[in-house]
Amino acid sequence: MFLVPLGLIAGHFCAVRFVDPVYHGLLWLHERMPSIVIALGIVSFVAAIMRFASIQGQLHKLRRFEVAPPQRIHNAQLPDYVRLAYIGAYQKFCFTTFFGPQVVISSGLEQSLSDGQLFMVLQHEREHLRRGDPMRALLWHLVFAALIFPGFEPLERALHRARERRVDQIVAMAADHPSEYETLKRTLGRQKDEPDAAFCSRAREMRTLSRSWGTSLTALVPISMLALLVLSHQWFVQSFPFLVQHHC
Repeated sequence: MFLVPLGLIAGHFCAVRFVDPVYHGLLWLHERMPSIVIALGIVSFVAAIMRFASIQGQLHKLRRFEVAPPQRIHNAQLPDYVRLAYIGAYQKFCFTTFFGPQVVISSGLEQSLSDGQLFMVLQHEREHLRRGDPMRALLWHLVFAALIFPGFEPLERALHRARERRVDQIVAMAADHPSEYETLKRTLGRQKDEPDAAFCSRAREMRTLSRSWGTSLTALVPISMLALLVLSHQWFVQSFPFLVQHHC
């Protein structure tokens, strides 16, 4: 509605009964557009925070199934500041959380990996924590939520894939046998289609992410709409005296 060219209907179509109230309604909305957009952005931002808190609450429930990890988990040489939660569950998952910082891994995944594979999986998660990727992901999500326009999801996914590729490169370069890490990624990538892969986790996402950044080009639509909105309001401010005088 903010993109309606009011100048084209100012003082016209007065014979049509509904034109004048609609015109003045749009005029009223345009005057208050910055406040409306900011208010909607705050609501969207708060809603994103609430969704994040809900997800964290669900993850916290996993702690009820935490058991003592096997010795080979400790051999992965995670830093002392990283807490590791070992969950007794047959599902295969491994991911990082904001609070701790913490790495959560299931017994189902741990038992399916060799010592070398387990070390590489945990180093992958360690690198995410070292780079601050969980916080980056949250901040980008909140920024896109505050922009209120739908359509930023492809860009958010592209940023996620970029973080995964960078971590994969770092871990592969540090590995004694980089080809083994590539094999591990392919194996874990295939597991996402298995019936027991019920948890959304970074371990299942450790796969060859070769899709093009072209998917993020769809984000040009909301970005373009945002730019048009700013230009539309700027034109409205400049044309406000004319729009007020030329009404039915």
